Amino acid sequence: MIALLGPPPKELLTKADAMAEHRWPDSIQNERGKVCCNLRDFFDGPFFNEKGEFLHENLIPARKLEDTIPSLEEEERQAFLSFVRNMLTWRPEERKTARELMDHQFLKFGNR
Repeated sequence: MIALLGPPPKELLTKADAMAEHRWPDSIQNERGKVCCNLRDFFDGPFFNEKGEFLHENLIPARKLEDTIPSLEEEERQAFLSFVRNMLTWRPEERKTARELMDHQFLKFGNR
């Protein structure tokens, strides 16, 4: 996600920290056999430091979204990137609805 969208917004990390404080009523065992009492433990977090920096930079692929579509012509490529960025956002409230996406320029390329 970080490779595609950039770093998450601070408020999302703040929410994640708050959720990490909530303990599950019953502990469960993760796939490595570790007994966990919250989601962060289950997935071996934390994943970000106090400054909001991802702690495992080596896991972020160098390949960006722009690099995944070399076969499109520039105008269509830019329209595709815009289309995808309207769907993939950190903040759900910023995502376009399916109805809004139906009117996106990228979906009109085949109807020329």
